[in-house]
Formats: sequence, structure tokens, C-alpha cells
Amino acid sequence: MKGMEFLKFTFIALLVCSHTVSTGPAIAQQKLPPGNIKFAVVNFEKIFREAAATRSIAPQIVKLKKQYESQFKDLQKKLQSVEQGLKDQRNILSPEAYAEKQKAFKKQVSGVQRNVQTVQRMVVRAEGNAYKIVRRAFHRITQEVAKERSLDLIFPRSGLIHVNSRYDISDAILKRLNKILPFVKVKLPARGNGRPKASHGKKK
Repeated sequence: MKGMEFLKFTFIALLVCSHTVSTGPAIAQQKLPPGNIKFAVVNFEKIFREAAATRSIAPQIVKLKKQYESQFKDLQKKLQSVEQGLKDQRNILSPEAYAEKQKAFKKQVSGVQRNVQTVQRMVVRAEGNAYKIVRRAFHRITQEVAKERSLDLIFPRSGLIHVNSRYDISDAILKRLNKILPFVKVKLPARGNGRPKASHGKKK
């Protein structure tokens, strides 16, 4: 899934020290017996594969790409027509006039190419920003669940060989994520603005 590699490195192990935050360094310096450490496991891949918000992003990106591809195909056809017309006039126009028209045509082609590259970058930024929204919601919910259950550690499932299912809190996080963030609206950033934009919430 696109965006998974970007998100994966942000979640190696989440340390939640609710007692340390509330009572200060004195508690942090104490060594807890192994039996007193409460931990859980999260199946990162499953959550981002099945989350409604994540699954809502890809179709929008495909739609955006098709929309712009259609527009650029129309421009390409127009350029091809202009190029053919220029070739037909080569024996009619003076060398100077032909050179001037050819220069203008090349400038037009360069402009279209720059436009294509700009749109491609905008789509990439918009997609990345949409996945960031899911990532932030995931981290916030994970922190909330950890505090509610007084967890000291949360490990990613992918890094463990065997885990008893009773330690897996993936379904609880996924359920809450789908409720809080069922849909992410992908929006292209404004031209000339390097910062991507995307909004989120329930699909209308």
C-alpha cells in the first residue's frame, strides 16, 4: 500500500509512561519488577490496510490522475495539430518566419511539460498529506488507548515472532479510528504553495 513505508518508520515502539508524567522523575528512576510492566501489541499493517480512512485515499488519487491525464491528452492533441500545421507551412513561410513560429511552438511545448510536472508534484504532496492525517489520528488514538489501559509499552506486531492474542489491541484501535476518521478528503495544494492541504471527516 502506498504510504505504508513512510508511516512504518514512525512507529517502532511507543512508550507510554503515564505514571512518570503525573508523578515526576522520582518514579521514573524506580525499577519496576517485570511482572508489573503492562504492555500490548499493535498490528500496524492490518490497521492501515483495513482502516476506512486509508482506503478512502487511493480512489481519490486515481480519480485525480485520470482527470488531469484527460486534460493533458487534449493538450497533446492540440500541440500535435499545431506541429503538423507548422510542418505544412515550412515551404510557404520564409526561413525567418518559420523559425519564429517554431520557437513559439517549442515554448508552448515547454510550458505544457512544466505544467504536467507541477501537477504530478501536487498530486504526490496531496497524497502524502492525506496519509499524514491518518498517521496523526492513529498515534493519538494509540496514546488514548494506552492511557485508558495503563499500558507502559506498545510493540509493533511485525517485530515479534509470537504473541498471545490477548495482548493485541489492534481491533480496538481500528474500531476507534474508523469511528473518528472514516474518510479523508484529498485536496491538491494551491499552485506555488509547497504545503499540501487535505481535510478530513465524514464523507458527505
